[in-house]
This record gives sequence, C-alpha cells and structure tokens, in this order.
Amino acid sequence: MANIAGSASTGRINGRVNGGMSNAAAREAVRGTRLSNNAYRFVFILVIVLASIFTLISLSAYSSKLQIENSRLEQSVENLQAEIASLNNEISKESNDSRIEKLATEKLGMVYPSAENSINIDAIEEADAGVSLAATIRAEAYK
Repeated sequence: MANIAGSASTGRINGRVNGGMSNAAAREAVRGTRLSNNAYRFVFILVIVLASIFTLISLSAYSSKLQIENSRLEQSVENLQAEIASLNNEISKESNDSRIEKLATEKLGMVYPSAENSINIDAIEEADAGVSLAATIRAEAYK
C-alpha cells in the first residue's frame, strides 16, 4: 500500500509528485513549459513588431504618394489661376468701349444713326391711341 506523506491536495504520495515524478523532475517539466510559453510570447511579440514595421512602411509609402499627388494638384491649381488671370485681363481689354466701337464700325460696318435712319420716340408717343405701336414704328421707318 502507498504511504501518504503529505496532503492529498498537493498531489504527493510517498514523496513523489504527480504519480511517480520527483520534485526536481516536476520542476524541470514546469520549467520546460515556461520556456515554451516564453518562446510563444517571443514569437507573438516578434509578429506584432514585424506587423507594425510593415504597417509603418506601408503608411510611409502611401504618405509619399499623397504628397506627390498634392504637389501635382497644387501645380495644376497655380496653372489654372494663371489662366484665369490671363482670361480676366483679356476680357477687360476686349470689354473696353472704344475697342467695341472700333470693331463695330470697322469690321461690322455699323454707323451712328442719322436723322434719316432714326425714329423719334416723342412722335410715337403723340401718335393716335387707336393705332398700334408696331404700325406707328413702321410708318415712321418708311417715311
């Protein structure tokens, strides 16, 4: 029969732990388990560190790509602003009254109205109320 040399709660029977292992062997088995746990921790931390490095490199590359795109867009904005300024300058130059008058008279053959080719508005207002405005204008135009 086995001699119980300790309490049943510690698992000691006849000075042996866990059914036949000595205390030193049990400690060595636990130590081996600890080493494997430490190895798992090391691998886990290594994976986390490598994933962090990969993420950092990826974000850095993406940031560089965005900076290049931003520079290209800023250059495009500057070019468009210069073009807008040029067009505004051209509009103000072409909108000058003397330029419009010169184009109208020289290129389009327009002339200032004379007494023969103008209609007196006062005469139209004094016209008979029963006659339409269009008829009065027609009558004045073909005098």
